[in-house]
Amino acid sequence: MKEDKTKQSAGEETSVTAENSAGSGTDTQAAPETQAASGTQAAPGTQTAADRLAAADRRAAEKQAAADAKTAGKNKPELTKRQQKNRRHMMTACISLAVVVILAVAVSFTLGEVAESEEEETATYGVMEMDPDDVVRIEIHNTYDNMNFYYDEDDDTWYYEDDTDFPVNQTVFTQIAESIEELYSEVEIEATSDRLQEYGLSDSDVIVSVFDDDEDGTEETYYLGSYNSTMGGYYFYNSYRDLIYIVDSTFGNLFDVDLYTYAEVDSFPTLDSTTFVSVEKRTDGELDYYLEYIPEGISDNMYSTMTWYFGSPFGQMQAVAEDKATDMMSDIASLDFEKTVNYYCTGDDLAQYGLDSPQTLYFYYYTVSGTDDDGETTYNSCVMELKVGDKDDTGEYYYTAYRVFINGLLSTDNKKVSLIDADDLAWLLNLDPFDYMYMNIFYAGLSDIETIELQYNDEVYVFTVEIDEEGETVLSSNGEYAYSNSAYTFYLNGATITDGDEMRNAYLELVSLKIIEFIEDDEKKIDVDPTITWTITMPDNELSEIVVELTPYDASSYQVTVNGVTDFKCSRQEALDAIDAMISMVDYTE
Repeated sequence: MKEDKTKQSAGEETSVTAENSAGSGTDTQAAPETQAASGTQAAPGTQTAADRLAAADRRAAEKQAAADAKTAGKNKPELTKRQQKNRRHMMTACISLAVVVILAVAVSFTLGEVAESEEEETATYGVMEMDPDDVVRIEIHNTYDNMNFYYDEDDDTWYYEDDTDFPVNQTVFTQIAESIEELYSEVEIEATSDRLQEYGLSDSDVIVSVFDDDEDGTEETYYLGSYNSTMGGYYFYNSYRDLIYIVDSTFGNLFDVDLYTYAEVDSFPTLDSTTFVSVEKRTDGELDYYLEYIPEGISDNMYSTMTWYFGSPFGQMQAVAEDKATDMMSDIASLDFEKTVNYYCTGDDLAQYGLDSPQTLYFYYYTVSGTDDDGETTYNSCVMELKVGDKDDTGEYYYTAYRVFINGLLSTDNKKVSLIDADDLAWLLNLDPFDYMYMNIFYAGLSDIETIELQYNDEVYVFTVEIDEEGETVLSSNGEYAYSNSAYTFYLNGATITDGDEMRNAYLELVSLKIIEFIEDDEKKIDVDPTITWTITMPDNELSEIVVELTPYDASSYQVTVNGVTDFKCSRQEALDAIDAMISMVDYTE
């Protein structure tokens, strides 16, 4: 048995005094003070002759002493003025010294009281008698259930007594006894039946017994009582010591929990910028979206420098807007399981968690598998299938189950049901690609363009862009140098456009055309010739050509087809305004 860890400061009060500081309502009465008698006198009328004689002698002696003092005063020499002054100074100094001494004593006494008070305030008591390293069995009775756990020394493992297959969190149980040992109290109160009842300990809802590995199986039992608002803690009774303490909420947090709080929790795969590839979501087997992380971008995409792209539901890769992609990787990397709620769930039991008809997320990622003969790193191709069911009763978590495939083969299928924070999953479950993508129907920078060929009302308008490579450059907002406006010359059908600013404004209106709706159903797409087409050539780019076709869809919109792919609609009026702005450049040619 280990030594008692109780710490006490010098001059510490008894346990009863400690109880009073806890506001228990049991006061300690100080011993009554006694007054010393200054002398005794016989009752009147009982004096003897000897008494009267002694009294007369005393009076005579007192009379002679008074006469002698009077005579001595008359014979005393008078003091000079200097001596009188010195005497006054000496008296003043003596009085001052006396005051200083009194103050010093008072301060010393006060400081002594403070120091003693501080020592008393820092007094702490350990609440556990048993050495935590000796604990081999823990029995828990709480507001959820009765649970017994035992330690098997042969395989160095803790087990749940009622189900040895239960995945006990070994880390938790290795440290749980140490957590009790680390509890301290500022008070230590002797237990009585009245106090146990008053403090809510006689009918405790949380009772924990620990047993050591001695042959006699020593038992130490703890009871958690009511809350003491004055001390800011809970009454705690150690029946082995028969002492009461006040502890913080740690004990309740450790032991007033359900069985699955002690269950092992799986770890989510490491998904970060070095391992993550993509995620897709399916509902009832139908693909809702496919989102891919491509750190180097897509060279032949209109948004070639972006890093996140949607495949499905679009006909071609659509870039996620830069401001929307900022937190995507950190949000995915933060996904994790919070708690196991069922370690083996199959068949009809899945329905209680909404996992019989779940939404499903597929995470594609890589793990390092080793090195090849040339010393190059090799990787495993992994897929995590995460099934998401209903929210739990709190509404704060989703029930989930998962499987993992490595290089196409099923690697993990443990039948566990686990909780994931609802806020962490919500954006992936509710993600609408239309809310994340760039809304321009096309994009090309003027500095990349060589020609724009516009076909409208049987007319063809060819715009040419020339850049003087010796022209002035300026520092742009992205930190790179670009040609200034003065370096550009624009032509329309071979004629110079005299007002470059008007041309830039007209093109800005064209490139700013926005998507207003996604056409999800292929059957709703119109298969007729477009009425407006423009072709942009960019010979120095990987994406050397962009062809945009607008086909009347209804009275207010055009169907938009970009490089042969039809996905969206745009505003009919805004498109006509942009085309008119481009054609109006005829008025600025010479």
